Amino acid sequence: MLRKPPEHLNPNKALDAIQESTWTTLECQLVTPMYGGGVVSHTVDEKMPIRVSSIRGQLRFWWRLLATHLWRLGNVDAIRQAEADLWGGIDDKTKASKVFLRVDNIKSLQIEAWATYEINSRTGRYQSLPSPKNWANVPYVLFPAQGKRPDVNDAETPHALAKIGLEWNLIIGFVENLQPDPKKPEYNPNITATQKQQVWEAIRWWSQFGGVGARTRRGLGAVLLKNARGEEVPCNLQTPISTDEVQQAGCRLLLRTPQNSAYAAWQQAIQKLQTFRQVNVGRPDHSSRSRWPEPDAIRNIKKQHSPNHKPVHIAGNLFPRAAFGLPIIFKFKDDGTRRTDEPSQSSLQPVVIGNVKERMASPLILRPFYTKEKKWVSAALLLPCQHIQKLQLDLSGSKVSYWDETKAQNVQPIAQYNGTDALSAFLNFFAR
Repeated sequence: MLRKPPEHLNPNKALDAIQESTWTTLECQLVTPMYGGGVVSHTVDEKMPIRVSSIRGQLRFWWRLLATHLWRLGNVDAIRQAEADLWGGIDDKTKASKVFLRVDNIKSLQIEAWATYEINSRTGRYQSLPSPKNWANVPYVLFPAQGKRPDVNDAETPHALAKIGLEWNLIIGFVENLQPDPKKPEYNPNITATQKQQVWEAIRWWSQFGGVGARTRRGLGAVLLKNARGEEVPCNLQTPISTDEVQQAGCRLLLRTPQNSAYAAWQQAIQKLQTFRQVNVGRPDHSSRSRWPEPDAIRNIKKQHSPNHKPVHIAGNLFPRAAFGLPIIFKFKDDGTRRTDEPSQSSLQPVVIGNVKERMASPLILRPFYTKEKKWVSAALLLPCQHIQKLQLDLSGSKVSYWDETKAQNVQPIAQYNGTDALSAFLNFFAR
């Protein structure tokens, strides 16, 4: 027998309290390809490509960031309670959300594999990496979607993405006319003016720095808020967030010169990261040794290396690129195949309160940004990341060290761009 929900948690009653005139419609458009976003991991859902639960989660994230660093609503417990009071949840008292979201009018959905495996004309075998299509030519951020060659036992077609141009309406309503629960007279079930302003600001940040689907911090699923209709739309909802506003929220924003499209701006941002971490800045070319300390650190820790790759990096056993997000999978060329003298594949993961965790979200967001001049530029947004200074790491069962700022001059990519760590050096490189 189904239990009847308490009146103060009854969604139908809350919906009845929202007058039709108070709903606001936001017209949204996808400006970079979307990866995943469906119930099945890494899959675009043809029937429901844009999920309300995913957008709600993003809005709650941006609300928490602003509540902590801009509005300064108090300590962790106070912010958790304020979040439950607005968005719903279980704190000391179970509360219903004061914000209703709907998605409708989805159109222009195109789902297609982003790359194909092609045969090498010289060898007659499939190439080891798929060839990207021109609308998703950013393979550096799509490595989880590359699948596996057709000639291996566990062959997998490169994953399908939602193509640029997908449109939908995000419809927002606030609970404003609900009668308080007589058993909990101290709790106001209706949204306050301050809470409403907070929701709009979270939407503003999400639409300019967040997105839909997976890997939004690397620019996939970026959204353009094309239009807003309703009586309560704030005048600044579509106003580009300024560098001063970003700084007040404990973040740092860098913008590059205009590009001819959101896609081009995104490509440029990702290319800057790839160049910094890998070929050009990170190493002279594909056949050269890395200028970063991690490969030699692994050789030292595993006590294993090829005759031509004796560990020589003077920075020691450090893993500065962990700051860009975890896990990192380290795979030496041909390990376990034509050679066995280099270390086998290793996984670098975060350790939290003594426990090895699967991942740590990157504090760095790279994506296209729409300016007040109505131009698309490459953007790098660094979120508050004080926690990284105390980062503890696990390398396939071995405890290892993240970083030592006194070694900055010993790591060429960091020293060359006047950084104290990998993130600060990258931002300096990005700005050039």
